[in-house]
Amino acid sequence: MSKFVKNTDLWITVSLSIIFYLLIFTPKSLSPSNINLVMEGRDDVTQNYIGSALFRAEPLSWDLFSMQSLQYPYIGSPLQTDSNPLVSLIFKLLKPLGFKAEYQFFGIWILFNFMMSAVMSVLIFRHIFNKNNGLFQKRERWRNVLLITVSSVFFIVSPIVLNRAFYHVTLTAHWIILMAILTYLDNRLSLKTWLYIGLQLFITAGIHPYFLGMTLPIFAALVVKKMIKKEVRFKNVLLGAGGLCALLVCCYFIFYMGGEADRGGYGYYKANLNAFINPYRNESLFIKKMATFHGGENEGDNYLGLGLIILSVWATFYAIKHGRAYFSKHKELAVGCLLLTLFALSCNIHLGSLTILEYKFSPQVFEILRSSGRFLWPVWYLLAFGSIYLLTKKYKSKVALIIPILLVVQLIDLSPLFKAKKEVINNRSKTEYVNPLQSQEWDIILKEYPHIVLPPFNYWYDDKTIFMYYDFWLQALKPDVTVNTGHFSMEKRNNKIQTEKAVEEVKRGEIPVLGYKAVYIIPDDLYEEIESKALTDSTMKNFSLNIKTIDGVHNILCN
Repeated sequence: MSKFVKNTDLWITVSLSIIFYLLIFTPKSLSPSNINLVMEGRDDVTQNYIGSALFRAEPLSWDLFSMQSLQYPYIGSPLQTDSNPLVSLIFKLLKPLGFKAEYQFFGIWILFNFMMSAVMSVLIFRHIFNKNNGLFQKRERWRNVLLITVSSVFFIVSPIVLNRAFYHVTLTAHWIILMAILTYLDNRLSLKTWLYIGLQLFITAGIHPYFLGMTLPIFAALVVKKMIKKEVRFKNVLLGAGGLCALLVCCYFIFYMGGEADRGGYGYYKANLNAFINPYRNESLFIKKMATFHGGENEGDNYLGLGLIILSVWATFYAIKHGRAYFSKHKELAVGCLLLTLFALSCNIHLGSLTILEYKFSPQVFEILRSSGRFLWPVWYLLAFGSIYLLTKKYKSKVALIIPILLVVQLIDLSPLFKAKKEVINNRSKTEYVNPLQSQEWDIILKEYPHIVLPPFNYWYDDKTIFMYYDFWLQALKPDVTVNTGHFSMEKRNNKIQTEKAVEEVKRGEIPVLGYKAVYIIPDDLYEEIESKALTDSTMKNFSLNIKTIDGVHNILCN
């Protein structure tokens, strides 16, 4: 049997992933020059895009992942804008071949993630249906192909992925989670496995640190399982774990480049106990959005879809009666899922709008992963996988009919989500982004004062002010132009201190002392505060006389 025929399930599933992507997001999303997709909403995807564009615009340096155009005068990293350092570096290397720094690659990236999820899903479901490892024999190979392909589609179009597409684009790489699950299911812990886990962790650290927190419990479950069964020496575990810790420290310096996460948020950006059955973003055709405790629980949106809800409810009752042997076999993974669930629920546990339990527990380290609701993603996949496995064990002869029916129910239920995502692509593609900073005065100013200094970013600014930050970030695409601050996921502590010091000087009517020539941008609310003080304060009045307004933006020059 040829490799092509042997991997029929893989080719069909990958092809379906491409078809689903094109149907939902349309081919126009793949165009690198379509920056309207990432600039129109001025949301997190804009932060991701400009951070990557600025990184790709800079020349290559020996420290591959450093960037100087953001957080000047300090050195930053594209990871600090969630800009996918590894993939940004790949496209940076393509710049000599014509892939411009201002191009967007997010459509290509999401399509790649769809395809990789298809590959990992097939490999995972082969553990159920494959003739060597599963329940069916060689003569039933085409039945296996159908079941593997259909089951994989649940993962390819999972709502937890689709909700992040063209919003938190880096977080659509759920194949990282699936790859960790596959490593666990392979049930080996040889030297090759340790190296493979190390490679996964390196790739994960270079894409998004949240995936590290999601996959490490899965790897830990494999190690503990092997230790309990005495299939691996404790000495080898120490060496392997020590090597991985050393690797993660290296990744910290390679990708992270230092910085502080936004303070606060753990216990707010969390999951609700109804997360699996609540279509928080109105993704469902059949189930209406349920009550939540507050808006921060949008980060805990883990809606399963009606097809998987039906399957999971049945599997839960079946597991209570007959699934003890299965869970006993994977008790270490079950503990890992429990820990992930508790972290996702945080220290504030709610069922809908009802408070179940609240307690104070928020270590600083948790603030790095403050959007804890996302940590249900591995549980989502394991719940789906386990439910399909139990269904197959119970209804071996009927499963080829039941799973496709459940998939049809799933796709119909998620149709509002498919439609909404397609509308986002179409609407954003129609609106051409034009930077409002059109005056030639900016070019004149930036030649002599090439460093743009903004006050500390605030999430509660009005849209005009938030848009202004991104508009000035784009100015840093020009040679030698830099920006100090803005919307970061992590920011250098020294940069924060200097930014706050500068705004306090402005509020006192003093021109900031920065040590370099810069143009200080004054948002409307700060300008109004200065003008109000100028009515009674001569110092503020003299200071206000130095403020210029260009394209509706107030600024002052700092020597």
